[in-house]
Amino acid sequence: MTSAIAWLRASRELSYRDASPTEWIDRALPVVTGELQRQYQQARTGSVGADWDDFVADHCRTTVEGPAGVIPAEAPRTASVVSVQVTGNLRTSCDVQSAAVPPVESVAATIELTRSSDGLWRVRQRLY
Repeated sequence: MTSAIAWLRASRELSYRDASPTEWIDRALPVVTGELQRQYQQARTGSVGADWDDFVADHCRTTVEGPAGVIPAEAPRTASVVSVQVTGNLRTSCDVQSAAVPPVESVAATIELTRSSDGLWRVRQRLY
């Protein structure tokens, strides 16, 4: 479950101190498989997003509060692959008082974890 929660945090948390809005990829790489690492690396070439400059100027950050994970009883699983549901609340806060801060957002994902050759569980793919 540790890798699943680390992935949720890495994929959703940002800070105005990040060098770019794709810095989350670096934080996620240790908990994802090589295949997913390659997909994430390709995502670096996308747009920075329309709100990134405002996010940085307002000294904003997003954090996942109350992250949790569960392996549903009906989830397919083997000794080396399991599906996990992760949830949390995404909160945005900004140092600039006049910044437009969105309301807290519930976030959830179903991901597939696989046991790597080093014995650690890593995210292989996001299912939903």
